[in-house]
Amino acid sequence: SDGTLVVDREPGGRYLLAGNVGVDVVDVATGDRRQLVDSVIPAELEADYTGRDFFWSPSGRTAAARACSIELCVVDVIDTSDWSVRRLPGTTTLVALNDDYAVTYPSLSDRRPQILDLRTLDFEPVASQLAGLIGAYPRDDGTFVLYGVTSWPYVDPVHRPLVLVDPVS
Repeated sequence: SDGTLVVDREPGGRYLLAGNVGVDVVDVATGDRRQLVDSVIPAELEADYTGRDFFWSPSGRTAAARACSIELCVVDVIDTSDWSVRRLPGTTTLVALNDDYAVTYPSLSDRRPQILDLRTLDFEPVASQLAGLIGAYPRDDGTFVLYGVTSWPYVDPVHRPLVLVDPVS
């Protein structure tokens, strides 16, 4: 699926991040376009590439572009102040992020939640009561609300608890 994300930068105007394979940034006012990520499917996703989607932090200073296959994802983190991009090492499935941390899980078959420190690139398991992470939301105070299931793979009906995670503590 094609992904798009509108980014408002203050000062600096409105921009559109867009792409299916690569990632481009488009200045909405002028139409100027710049490629941030090459339009080449990452080798680890070639066999069954499914597309790209986008995430952003509550502050708008950090965005991420996730490209996935049926089982794995690669993630490019974008600093919206200067449009610099860095690819996270290995494969991980990004679920939510703020400017310092991301909520991820290792793969579609291993959905145990983890926090990724975007500065050190260290992973820390969190919310051990969740066997399978379904989603997460970043909050303005730097914490995340995670929701998931207590057994994985899950079958309905199953308990879907909400968990508040503070990556700093």
